[in-house]
Amino acid sequence: MLLIKVITITPGRCAGMSRAGGEDAAIALLRKMGLTKVEAQIYMYLLAEGPSTLPKIAEGLSMHRPQVYTSLRRLVSKSVVESLGGKPAVFRAVDPEVIVKMFSQEISRLMSDALEKMKSIKSRGGERSVGIWLMRSYEGALAKAESLIEKATVDMAVCGSPEFIMQVAEKLYQAEERGVNVYVLVYSPPGVEFSREKLEKLRKVRWAVSGDTLVVIDSRLGVLTQRRGVSPAAEYGLIIEEPVILDYILHDFFSRWLRSRVICDRRVRLPTKFTMHRLALLEASRLADEGVRLRARIRGRWVRSGKPMSIEGELVKPVIDLTTGLAHFIVKARGKLIKVGGPDAIVEDGAAHLIELASGGGGEDD
Repeated sequence: MLLIKVITITPGRCAGMSRAGGEDAAIALLRKMGLTKVEAQIYMYLLAEGPSTLPKIAEGLSMHRPQVYTSLRRLVSKSVVESLGGKPAVFRAVDPEVIVKMFSQEISRLMSDALEKMKSIKSRGGERSVGIWLMRSYEGALAKAESLIEKATVDMAVCGSPEFIMQVAEKLYQAEERGVNVYVLVYSPPGVEFSREKLEKLRKVRWAVSGDTLVVIDSRLGVLTQRRGVSPAAEYGLIIEEPVILDYILHDFFSRWLRSRVICDRRVRLPTKFTMHRLALLEASRLADEGVRLRARIRGRWVRSGKPMSIEGELVKPVIDLTTGLAHFIVKARGKLIKVGGPDAIVEDGAAHLIELASGGGGEDD
């Protein structure tokens, strides 16, 4: 039985701030900076009215003088409001750019210290458990997807709008520089133009009419969220660590990839590695059609016994049969022909978890 854990991660009320505008947005920011609602209102009043006395502020905001007095003392102590001694004292708002800069510097320092501490904490929870985790924030899901890109070591499937792909383009370039095989599917409706210049710097990009935001790395971790605007109820993301579900998602990605229009499709560099066996088969088929002799080293499990498998030999034939759904490598190893399918292989001899491809001579091939 497949157990799927669904755990809600609530990121707070930041998402609501993005919809605030005008004075509401300014007060929301001031509240995030540690001011109370009354303090934020007083600061906004001083910005609008200029230097003012306590009685004038209280009258202008219809507040009690003791309340205004207490709030002004705190605002002065926080360096948000300046005071001029006298009878009566006069108060004025500090320039907004100054207080935002102070706040940004303080937050940056706190973030740096906190991140260093949190990264140093070792979990006592044991091994990572599989499951599907729920993040109730569209922005949070996108940030999680972006962070996954930096963690890829072997291969990666990415799908998203032009805006999302452009946002993560630099990280995708860096992943390719690390030797990661990156496959990018960008979607936009017909007639909606987008700049392809940045995309063409990547090695593998295709265009589709529709899709969702998806990042899967090394067939072990993924983030999926419906594109914004489909439904108000879809403002969340799924963090997927369940191998069976990831395999289904990658199968769907592969089908979409085959049906999509090519923007750029450069040959993979050899030697190379894959965890996504259908994409590995696609690249091996292309190289074989071009006359490149390949060797394969494949690690996984033997289907019948379930024991670990590690074979190396000549890649005789990559098989992709879209009619029957068969997809496997035929490798000459251990003096015989061995069929190796994907992680869910049933009819083949072996199930692959990691596939390494090299040219017959073992050298580089661009």
